[in-house]
Amino acid sequence: MFDAERTEWAFEPVQLSAAQLGGLLAPLRSAGPDGRQKYRYPSAGGVYAISTLLHLKAGGTDLEPGVYYHHPVEHGLSLLAQDVELDPARYGMLSNQATAEQAAFAIYLVADLDGIEPHYGVSSLRYAALEAGAMCMLLRPAGPAQGVGLTQIGGFDDRAITAALGLGARQPIIASLLGGSPAAAREFEEGTL
Repeated sequence: MFDAERTEWAFEPVQLSAAQLGGLLAPLRSAGPDGRQKYRYPSAGGVYAISTLLHLKAGGTDLEPGVYYHHPVEHGLSLLAQDVELDPARYGMLSNQATAEQAAFAIYLVADLDGIEPHYGVSSLRYAALEAGAMCMLLRPAGPAQGVGLTQIGGFDDRAITAALGLGARQPIIASLLGGSPAAAREFEEGTL
């Protein structure tokens, strides 16, 4: 029951395929009848102000390393920048750094404040966080079916990573996930109350 929801803190040095990444990101794509786009997650006022960026490390996937934008309508990746290296030390705690070192990729859910603030003003970050949380809840169970493990990382150097990704001051990172091929399966015991 909990296999699809577990957090992976260790990854194997196994190259992931573009097809695996496509399957992982599939729940974030949009589709809709009559040209109207629909998503599997909610967004305040239907603004959909969260963008999905991926940082693919060299050798982690069969795609070129770099920063990519996931286009939800086309369900495709657009290369934004090559040769972007993110220092694992930017992930705060030592346990996060070890996970970042092993990860094949990182996903960043980035808010477009210019898109959401006209609608929600000072509450914009709260609504962006709710949207990003809903997106994370779709990604987590999609991973195991693709042979991909994920862990959400809350502690990271926002300024350094934002600069490395080429984001502006009005594009804060709302959520971050690290991913890769999960290390050996873990066993756990069902608890009792």
